[in-house]
Amino acid sequence: MKRLAACLVLAAGAASAAEPPPPAPNWSVKVHLVSDDARVELRRAAAGLNTTVCKTPCDAVVPFHYNETFTLGGAGLTTSDQIIFPPRDGDLTLRVHATPESRRMIGTGLIVPGAANCTKGAIALAGIQLAGAAVILTGILTLVRNRRTEAIVEP
Repeated sequence: MKRLAACLVLAAGAASAAEPPPPAPNWSVKVHLVSDDARVELRRAAAGLNTTVCKTPCDAVVPFHYNETFTLGGAGLTTSDQIIFPPRDGDLTLRVHATPESRRMIGTGLIVPGAANCTKGAIALAGIQLAGAAVILTGILTLVRNRRTEAIVEP
């Protein structure tokens, strides 16, 4: 009896292993990429690789699967957060405001002398400390306002 049960379990496992899983659903959207900077690219972010899908201006049909991620960026531009297209076919407009990397470098460059002035101000005069704090704050605000390229997704 035990042998018969073991055979039935093995046969059931073999039957289910022979059936392939159903394919993942795929969609395609016609992407309209509009930007204030001609360097902007739509990139497929798969397995750590950023493959360029299209460049501004773009009206390309882009096939994709569920939860596939894309980013926006380009030479000398900050990269956007990951974008996941809605799981459907149709049209999609991406209106992109590109942020140059240089603005982030300026913000970082303002933080260093600001911190140095704050340290000097703590030792010497309160006025220098306030000036240093103002420079640090300016650097931080520059970094925050220019932290990434942003896109508005319009269905």
